[in-house]
Amino acid sequence: MRLLVFVAICCALGCSKSQFPTRQLKSASSRGIDPGPIRFIKLQIESAFRAEGVTVFDVNNVGVSNIVTRQYWYDYPPDLSTRHPISQDRTWPVDQYSNSYADWGADVNGDGWTDLIALPRQNEDIYWYENPRGIDRMWDAHLIARQTLGERPVYENLFGDENQKELVFTVGSTNTLVWAVPGPDPTMPWVTTAISDAGSPEVGLDHHGMGVADINGDGRMDIIVATGWFEGPADRSQTPWVFHPENWLPAFCRDNPPRDPESCCADMYAYDVNADGRIDILCTRPHNRGRWWIEQLEDHSWQEHPMDPEPFTTTTPYSESHSARFEDLPASANGRMGLEARELMSPECWSITSSAAMRAALLGIATISISNNPLESALSSR
Repeated sequence: MRLLVFVAICCALGCSKSQFPTRQLKSASSRGIDPGPIRFIKLQIESAFRAEGVTVFDVNNVGVSNIVTRQYWYDYPPDLSTRHPISQDRTWPVDQYSNSYADWGADVNGDGWTDLIALPRQNEDIYWYENPRGIDRMWDAHLIARQTLGERPVYENLFGDENQKELVFTVGSTNTLVWAVPGPDPTMPWVTTAISDAGSPEVGLDHHGMGVADINGDGRMDIIVATGWFEGPADRSQTPWVFHPENWLPAFCRDNPPRDPESCCADMYAYDVNADGRIDILCTRPHNRGRWWIEQLEDHSWQEHPMDPEPFTTTTPYSESHSARFEDLPASANGRMGLEARELMSPECWSITSSAAMRAALLGIATISISNNPLESALSSR
């Protein structure tokens, strides 16, 4: 049995208990498991707004996962006294954006130590920070690319090489979607290959919505965006990739300019929700209310299914799910998939759970519930 597990967070702006009830998880009848109510302990690490992006990895190769941002990494348990510098200390007013949109851990230079890839706010440069291998000092910064655009970059395995992920982002100077990997010298700017034409209207400033999936079933990874998908080529050097426009977002998004539908999806995920052999799309709305799954029909057209009874009204409890994950939660122990949604507005959103495995997966969580919606019904029947 698979269920959609939706995770929401209470940030500095706060949220009431009535908005986010903690419900009893349904038991996995096939295994006789009743996990009981899920509860999380919220620990505020800092009161300053330092970053919108955060990641988790073992900084010192000691078997302990650390919270990592562009400015600091934190020993466990994380607080001000256990933080260590990565880059210049900097804070922002809550009505501005930070210089950290998305962070990933990766051993960029192959020395056996996990480094930090930091995507900035738009129109700024991308850097990776070299792990100093146990020395408590600032990390050396190395330029990846100049002037990125878009609000949903991707760092995924596009070509099946287990030892190499590709960074997908938009180059601001040409408004071109590219994938990038380090060259022979990883401290130099990365080698980029164009996915889109220059000036593509499908990507660019303020665009949200991106993911990686095999949409057409040819065994190759495609790039999905709010308005369609770029078909992964057999030859990775091919440029540009063929773009297939799709009307797969709800009509509300398509009919409400400006910048809708580009702002109608955050992270996008592909999954055969109803087990009909066709890939469907999961999506949450980054700057308003609404969550939905988009069904691929037999004629390859698309039909949206809201996950909330009134998805575009103020009665919908979930909003601003700017970052989302669709994962098999390790602590659920019953193989169900879950959608984690979190708004990483500031470090005040970070929470630590009782499970080390879930700490890594569920940063930014205050409450968790089972969504009572059509997607739950579709997944429950599997």
